[in-house]
Amino acid sequence: MKHYKKLNLHKAGNLTFNPATGEGRSYEWYSIAREFEGVQVLNSYGYSNTTARHVSKLRGLFCSLGIEWVEIEAPQGLQNLDAARALTVSKIQKLTAEINNKRSRPEKNAERFAEIGKLKEKLGLIERLERKAT
Repeated sequence: MKHYKKLNLHKAGNLTFNPATGEGRSYEWYSIAREFEGVQVLNSYGYSNTTARHVSKLRGLFCSLGIEWVEIEAPQGLQNLDAARALTVSKIQKLTAEINNKRSRPEKNAERFAEIGKLKEKLGLIERLERKAT
């Protein structure tokens, strides 16, 4: 991503990132990166090939700038964390239903339990971010 010194912005096509505020935007309206009280959050929900590329470009930029970040999936952007919470809860419910299936394999269930643990951590992060945003 090209850095524009006078604007203090990194830009690549329809993607912008302002390192001073931690705000990243895809197509000017979709909040793809945001800083919440010192925590840089990247929305890794790739609803299209373009936003998936934008996420990849921001990961690379964060690495090159030495920015540590956490990722959540927010289908409607970081401006709507309710959708992120709903998506995470639905994923947990789906994995739980698969575990409860009598025909599921123990090896696969171990992987599902691990994934549920990760999702619960992300759910906790989303809820903390919602409290900070209000």
